[in-house]
Amino acid sequence: MLTVFLREGRVFYQKMTEPSVLYGLAVVLITISAFMARTHNWDLEHEIYFGSRLLHGELIWTSEFHDKLPFVPFLFALPAYFKSINVFLVFSIFCVVVSSFFIKSVLSGVFSNSFPSGVFYFCSAIYIFLIYWSYDSFLTINCIAVSFYTISFLMMVKDNVLDHQARTVHPVPLFWGSMLGAMAISIRPYYLPVLAVSLVLLVVTGIGIKNEKLSEHSIRAVKKIGLWGVAIAAWGFVVNFLPYVVTGQISAFTDGLAMLASPINPMSGPKSFFKAMKKIPDIFFWISWLLMAAFMVFDIIKNKENRGKIEVKIFFISFLSGMACVAIIMTQHYWEHYIQLFIGNFCICLLAFLGHAQVCKGFSKLPSQDRGSFDGRFFSYAFIIFVVFLFINTTSKIIIDNSAAYVESHKSENITDNWIASRDDWREEVFLAYLEKNYPTKRPDFLFPDDMKAHWMLDEPRHHFLHAANTKHVFLGWWEKVRFRSAHFYVVSDSAQYCTLLKEHGPELVAMEPDDYPADCLMKDTSFYREDAVLKRGNRELLVFRRIAQP
Repeated sequence: MLTVFLREGRVFYQKMTEPSVLYGLAVVLITISAFMARTHNWDLEHEIYFGSRLLHGELIWTSEFHDKLPFVPFLFALPAYFKSINVFLVFSIFCVVVSSFFIKSVLSGVFSNSFPSGVFYFCSAIYIFLIYWSYDSFLTINCIAVSFYTISFLMMVKDNVLDHQARTVHPVPLFWGSMLGAMAISIRPYYLPVLAVSLVLLVVTGIGIKNEKLSEHSIRAVKKIGLWGVAIAAWGFVVNFLPYVVTGQISAFTDGLAMLASPINPMSGPKSFFKAMKKIPDIFFWISWLLMAAFMVFDIIKNKENRGKIEVKIFFISFLSGMACVAIIMTQHYWEHYIQLFIGNFCICLLAFLGHAQVCKGFSKLPSQDRGSFDGRFFSYAFIIFVVFLFINTTSKIIIDNSAAYVESHKSENITDNWIASRDDWREEVFLAYLEKNYPTKRPDFLFPDDMKAHWMLDEPRHHFLHAANTKHVFLGWWEKVRFRSAHFYVVSDSAQYCTLLKEHGPELVAMEPDDYPADCLMKDTSFYREDAVLKRGNRELLVFRRIAQP
């Protein structure tokens, strides 16, 4: 009896320590932990708001400016419909998990069979873990962008590996790769040069092509790059420009692009990037990536026969694509959560590195009957380490995120700090009670200059006013050089112009906390507004100003 029990226990243990099972358990644990978060980057409030306006048939730039491309609100229509951040969280986690699965499935068919399967699962899991542990976790549009980009990159790899001189492109990888690539660019335009570098290097280096004449290779490369380029551009047209063509609002589209090209963010790209990358744990991320690259360079210098290996080519293509993203960000600005944009390339490099490193070469020398146990132990140890870090992270998240002091401390005017939003809906709740008491029959129009949540929760437009982030940018002096003006949305260059705009075109009610930026505008005798109520919840206050005169 004991022998049977031990044998069954051993079989159960072997099944539970299989890389695929541990990978699945890790995904489940991360998902549960992600739903415990009580705070998120407040950019998410902006995106859900514009998703809510899309449900009313309003494209961005037709009535209000948003510093994103038109495709982004389509991702938030469903969360806006259900008025739930959790709906977006589910979608974000789904995209990340699917893209991690593609890392395993595509590259396991591309790399050598001598690679241990645990390495594929390990790197796919690391991809999810890094996004989860990065700034703002799954609650950013970066997660969707890096997921789409990663799948697009892998579809390019698959297309080139499948080629074997049989045809210029394969339709399935081209269709999905170009579509998701265009969507990744539409979410984060930084990916435009990144995908260009990826495509050119994958085609020019001839992955999957053998014994091809130079002239044939050149013709095939030009055709393939051209077809992929046209396909990505076509999808970009469909998901961004076509809605404006169909609705006859092309002028709004051109105004939006012109405003995007204005100097609306004065942050220094190099300064903001190097300041963030020196922090822990960012510095470990960048140093480990650079050390992997240094090892691979040293290896191919020492062993020239390794230069043609597919894992070596993919490592350097993925690494150089990541560096292209660094270069383009250097010309703009860098927020801490932008590190998520590099995680796809990093994990592809990690997989190629581990597969090429001596540990995997040693694995290939093991007898076939021993490989499974080695694979299971490798991933079991990694899983134990993951659970320990997840426990620490989740515990700290519960303690910190529930601290009001933490939320308040992140309302800093320092432009290098992230602005944090809480899941607490106290502003919306007290304001709704005020409306129901004072306006029982007809709700007046209102504006929360520094808060987007009230507008998507209560389904109220912002009357062409700048969204909350851009409002803060104006009061911080970021828009002083902006001279562009549009007939479709209000644009102001400084706080004085914003106060004038509020006086001349403000709604009946304006609500804000006492320390919000536009508060001084409304407290002036010449503002045409008077304080109508002070709504309290604990030690927090919401001021409500009512218009008493028209301009």
